[in-house]
Amino acid sequence: MNMAMRSGWLKASTIWHASLQWRLLFPIMLGLLFALGDEVVATGGHLYPTRPQLYVKAVIYMAVFAAAFILVERGAALLAARERFESRSSIWFGWSPRSVAIGAAGIAACWLPYLMAQYPGVYWSDTSRQLVMYYGGEPVMDQHPFFTTYLFGWFADLGQLLFSDRIAGLYVLIVIQAAAMAVLLAVMTCYIRRIGTPRWLCRLTYGIVALFPLFPVMFSSMAKDTVNAVFLLPFMMMVAEIIRTKGSCLCRPWFAALLAADSLLVCLTKKTGVYVVAVTLLALCLIAIGARLRIMLAGLAAAMAVIMAVFIPNILFPALRIQPGGQQEMVPVVAQQLAHDLKYNGDDYSGQDRAIIDGFFEYGSETMAEQYNPFQADAIKGMYTRHESSLADVLGLWLRKTIEHPLGHLEAWLSTSHGWITFRGPDNASGCLLPYFASNWYSEQVTDYMSWPRETERNRGVQIVYDTMQGIPVINVLFHRAFWATMVPCLLCYLACGLPRGERRRAWLMLVPLLVSTATLFIAGVSGLGGEPTRYVLTSMIMIPVVVGFVASCRFGGATERQCDASAGMWV
Repeated sequence: MNMAMRSGWLKASTIWHASLQWRLLFPIMLGLLFALGDEVVATGGHLYPTRPQLYVKAVIYMAVFAAAFILVERGAALLAARERFESRSSIWFGWSPRSVAIGAAGIAACWLPYLMAQYPGVYWSDTSRQLVMYYGGEPVMDQHPFFTTYLFGWFADLGQLLFSDRIAGLYVLIVIQAAAMAVLLAVMTCYIRRIGTPRWLCRLTYGIVALFPLFPVMFSSMAKDTVNAVFLLPFMMMVAEIIRTKGSCLCRPWFAALLAADSLLVCLTKKTGVYVVAVTLLALCLIAIGARLRIMLAGLAAAMAVIMAVFIPNILFPALRIQPGGQQEMVPVVAQQLAHDLKYNGDDYSGQDRAIIDGFFEYGSETMAEQYNPFQADAIKGMYTRHESSLADVLGLWLRKTIEHPLGHLEAWLSTSHGWITFRGPDNASGCLLPYFASNWYSEQVTDYMSWPRETERNRGVQIVYDTMQGIPVINVLFHRAFWATMVPCLLCYLACGLPRGERRRAWLMLVPLLVSTATLFIAGVSGLGGEPTRYVLTSMIMIPVVVGFVASCRFGGATERQCDASAGMWV
C-alpha cells in the first residue's frame, strides 16, 4: 500500500471512528426486530417476554448485524481506495447510447433463456382476476389498480385481433416489459457510474441485475408490480438527478414533463405508489433550490394526491362505472390486531365494540376470531366493507384496544410482518423469495375468456435452475426477502449517517422513497406465505441499486464523477 493510499485510508478510518458508536443503533435495532420476528414464528404467533431464547437470539442477531455492517463499510472503503489509485485508462459504463446499448444487450442475453422457457408467460392470480373484470365476469373494481386492469385487457384484445389468442397478446406485453427493464437497468448502471459510483460497485450491480434469476423470472411474468417497476426505476433516477444537480435539471421543460408523467404512472400502477411519489417530491423541496422550483415540486406532489384521492374516485370511476376498492385494504394490520383481540381477549369487547367491527368488515367479529391466522390477514379482512361503521370508528376502537392490549397487538403485527424480519417462515419453511414459475394460481372464471397457460416441463426446468442457485452458499443471502426488505435499507441508513454533513443530507433525501416503500411493507396483510410477498418486495429491489449507487457516490465520488463526465460523453 503506497503512502497516498495509506493516507486516504487513514482519513476514512478517522471519520468512521468518530461516528461509529451512535450509528450502531441501526444494526442493534435491526437485530432486536429479527429476534422478535423469529420468536413469533417459532411460537406460532405468540411473544413470551420471559423466554430466555428471545434474549439469546437478540444478542446473536445484534452482534452479527453490527459486525456485518462494519465489515461492509470497511471493505467498500478499501476497494474504493485501491481503485482510486489504479490506472484510469479504461472507462467502464460510459454515459453514452453505445454503452447503454451494450449493457442492455448483455442483460437481454442473460434473460432471454428465461423468457423463452416461460412462454407464453406466467400470470399471477390477481392478474387473472383483473382479466375476469375486464371481460365482464365481475364488476371492474379498483381493489387492483384499474389502469393495469385495462392495460392487461387491451393487450389481450390485441392478441385476439392479431393472433386469435388473447394470451399471445399478454405475452407481447411481457416481452415489452422485459425489454424495457433490460434497457432501464443498463441506463441505471451507466447513470450511477456517471455520478461517481466506483467501478467495482457498478460491475457488481450489473452482474446482479443480469445474473440474479429472480429478475428474469419476475419480468417473464405479468402482475401489477412488474408493470409498476418499469415506471419506478426512471422515477428513482430522476430523483437522484434532482438531488445531484440541486434541482437545476427541473429547469429543462422535457425533464419536468417526464417527471410529471412518470410520477403519475407510478401512482396508477400500484396503490402505494402515491405515497412514495408524494412524500419523495415533498422531501425534495428541502434541497437548496429556488422558491419557484420548490413550488413546482410541492405542486406536483399535491397534484398526484388530488388526482389519486379526488379526481379518479369521484369523477373517473363513475364515468367508467368502476367500483372503488374496499377501505379494508388500507388497514389489513389493524384488522389483524383486532382479530387477535377477538380470539384471545374477546371478553373485553363490548356489544358496541363488536357492532363497530360487524358494521365495517365483511366477515364480522365472530368469523374474524374463528378464521384468525397470525401470519396473514387475507382470511379475515374480506373483499369489501359494509360501511355501516366508518373507518374513523374502527381506528378509534383499534387505538383504544392497543392501549389495553399492547403485547397482543405487537404479537399480531410481528406475526403479519415476520417475512421482512426473519430468515424462516412458520414450521421452519423458507424465508426466501418465491416467485411463480407457472400460472397455477388463478381465478377459474378466466378460462371462460381465454385458454389459460398450463405448467410445462420448461417451467419446471426454470424452477430447478432457480432452486439450485438459491442453494449456493453466500449467494443465497440474495434470495431472502428480509435481505432486500430491511437489511439493505438499514445498512444504507447506517452508511448515510457516516457521511460528512453535506453529503449526509443528500444521501438521506435519496433514501426517502426506499424508506417509504419499506414502511408500506409493514402495513401489508401478508409477508411470508406463498409468492405474494415476493412481488411486494420487488419495489424495494428496483429502488436499491439506485440508492446504493447514490450513497456510494456521496462517499467515494468527486474526482471519479468528473473523470466520467469528461471522458464518456454526456447526454444533454
